[in-house]
Amino acid sequence: MTLAALALLLLVVGPRSRVDLPAEVWLVPPGESRRFDVALKQKAGVLYLNCRVLTPQAKVRVAVIRKPSQIIAQTTVEHVASFRYALPGLGIYTVQVRNEEQRREVRVQVTASIAFGIRELSPARRTLVVVLSLATFALLACFAWRRLRGAIRL
Repeated sequence: MTLAALALLLLVVGPRSRVDLPAEVWLVPPGESRRFDVALKQKAGVLYLNCRVLTPQAKVRVAVIRKPSQIIAQTTVEHVASFRYALPGLGIYTVQVRNEEQRREVRVQVTASIAFGIRELSPARRTLVVVLSLATFALLACFAWRRLRGAIRL
């Protein structure tokens, strides 16, 4: 019975795949940027990006750009940047790491991966799930309190 439930769960969840891009260390000249392209040709996915500055007290800005030049996600100027972004559709995306230092070259370690088969809920749907969960919990707590109130005799 347990094996059948696991098989059913795997059928419902569906196959997921993840592509890890090789980790690289870039030298980014002052005020310039380095970039790499991600081409989604078959199905949409979620981009996971981690960027760590190896040069002490230096900061970079990371952006995801959809071709031709539309910025769709961007971090603030940080020493460590990490985010995930659901790429909205098929196409070519560019990940850009910009050195905000004006005087020195910065070493940056970049790791990225793309996960396919993951569905993201919209903010409205996430809010609805949280509200319904809290309401269900409150109802169960009230029901338990009413049932136990007579036995405890407060």
